[in-house]
Amino acid sequence: MDMVEFSDRERERIHGRLQAGMGPRGECVWWTGALYKTFYGAVWFRGKMVRVHRLVYEMDVGPVGAKHVGHRCEAWYPKSDPTYKRCAAVSHLYLTDLWGGMIDAAENGRLGHPHRYTNDPQAMQREMELMWAHRVPYPSGVLDESEVRLIRQQRAEGWTYRAIADHFGIAVMTAWYVANKRTYSDIV
Repeated sequence: MDMVEFSDRERERIHGRLQAGMGPRGECVWWTGALYKTFYGAVWFRGKMVRVHRLVYEMDVGPVGAKHVGHRCEAWYPKSDPTYKRCAAVSHLYLTDLWGGMIDAAENGRLGHPHRYTNDPQAMQREMELMWAHRVPYPSGVLDESEVRLIRQQRAEGWTYRAIADHFGIAVMTAWYVANKRTYSDIV
């Protein structure tokens, strides 16, 4: 992965919106700007909305790529309190993959049925793999014309977006975008 360069002005813009001494232990550094509905810090940066904790990690540590950025401080907050997601303290952030993040969430009681997983992370991974087996990302990442037409036809016939997504192995939002001509608008 290539290292992304950040200007001093970009760093000042982001770091200037962070407030230290927050959270239950007073060790978190919270983003004071906009938040996503999911409570993660949000900022418009280089032409797109990004999660602040990922951006700060990339600025101060290095490339994130396709990895997830987890919060070590998640365990300090009550289970019903999602404000740990605002934290951008570099010492609290770490790179993980999807399964590592799910295991952390289960151990911290943030999944629907954490009691089923907390003592056996491998059991959790097996169950999650079974649940998500039919939601494998579309292999090429690109739909061809016949698939786009079929998605639109299926939607016109009353298929739900979930059913279309499951049929093609794509995200529900992708099915919505294709069916509503928000993407592949050149294909009639």
